[in-house]
Amino acid sequence: THGIVFLLDDETKQFKAYEASDKVPTKVKKLSMSIGDGLVGLSIAENKLIRVDSHNSKEYSSIPRFGYERANMLIIPLLCRERHLGALYLADPATGEPFTSANENLLSAIAAQASVTMDNLFQRENAEI
Repeated sequence: THGIVFLLDDETKQFKAYEASDKVPTKVKKLSMSIGDGLVGLSIAENKLIRVDSHNSKEYSSIPRFGYERANMLIIPLLCRERHLGALYLADPATGEPFTSANENLLSAIAAQASVTMDNLFQRENAEI
């Protein structure tokens, strides 16, 4: 499974990509976007989970993927207190099978917890300034 975390850069207001791996997350070169750009930006703009697989790939075929032409993708926004924080992006499950509703439920739970944790960190940082 391929994973990327998109996080909002408060200065540029762009969502910057960080590749998720078993090592330290690394920034994906030249990959940043605004709300509404590509599938990730659409997921953030509409605050909805997007699952792309062979059954619905035509529905999303006109939306730019910025070089990430994956057959199976699962994207979910990170949102807390109506603040867009970023998005989680998974592609190409290790099983080779499309993502399932169980995968959606698990990623939704992870995204909800990550969003609250990130918001708490932002609140703490702002309180210390």
